Amino acid sequence: MIRITVLVSLFCISLILGLILTKFFREIAIKYGKMGVDIHKIEKPLIPEMGGTSVFFTLLVMNYLCLYFRFLTLEYFLGFTFTIIIVAIIGFIDDVYKLKGVYKPLLLGLLAGLPLIYFGTYNPSIKMPFIEGFFIPIIYPFLIPLVIAVTSNSFNMLDPFNGTMTTGTVIISVTLLIISYLMGNIISTVYLAVFLGAVLGLYYYNRYPSKVFTGNIGSLTIGATVGIIAIQGRMEFIVLVAILPYIMNSFLILSSIKGLKEKSEIKERPTKLLDDGFLEASTNPNAPLTVARLFLSGEKLTELQVIRRITLLFVISSLLAIFTFVMMR
Repeated sequence: MIRITVLVSLFCISLILGLILTKFFREIAIKYGKMGVDIHKIEKPLIPEMGGTSVFFTLLVMNYLCLYFRFLTLEYFLGFTFTIIIVAIIGFIDDVYKLKGVYKPLLLGLLAGLPLIYFGTYNPSIKMPFIEGFFIPIIYPFLIPLVIAVTSNSFNMLDPFNGTMTTGTVIISVTLLIISYLMGNIISTVYLAVFLGAVLGLYYYNRYPSKVFTGNIGSLTIGATVGIIAIQGRMEFIVLVAILPYIMNSFLILSSIKGLKEKSEIKERPTKLLDDGFLEASTNPNAPLTVARLFLSGEKLTELQVIRRITLLFVISSLLAIFTFVMMR
């Protein structure tokens, strides 16, 4: 069992680095005019984009630090590092050149899981409540790219409002960190302590009202990291339960628009901003169905009220993940 003082130290270093790098990339975005419109506010302010690049670089630095102090083995370090490098490159290309909807998950599915398979940093057995485990040595390697593609894209899809994705990630990370520590899994516990610090550094600037947007590079890297932790930490089913709001939102979107499409390809928005600053659900049948649109059905809410309701979903899914862990014990 790793000492709590070590975890706190790793978390604090990662948090400080995350804060510094987020501020740095925010200033870079402003300097080069990489700005996005905050469409859920009447004044339509311009917000610096790609702030989530800080999470990628924080994880790179902290993973090397953990390898240096032997908290990670070389195989786990290389598997994790090369995976997030591939994901970050795809996210960066998407931010700059706007990949078509089908290309992003296709590239993630084909490439992102390969380092984990190559370095063998997985156990081909899935643990579930009341069941000792499913040993699937032949099938499991083929599931790894699917897991990375699903988690990264699901996190990317639930990032419409200020801080929703980072808020959910923080809640889920705290939950998984506690569970991983109780499981005695040193590697995933170290990953989660570092990951939580990196995401909190981004959250400080991304929370409502946002001073920076995460960008595809940020949301894809964050989602992929959760997928890596699920695989390397043997927490597949627990993570699946914890990220249910992301999965549910992705399912609603894909089923309503009938396929994979880039945001720019979707002409109708799921919500409408009214003149009084409130939001309401779109009545256009061509608009995608989302978690936010469901919350707005039949009533008007402010952006902050929608954010709070989505946050409650993450609290519920995290409690269910804890319950799942207890059942597995």
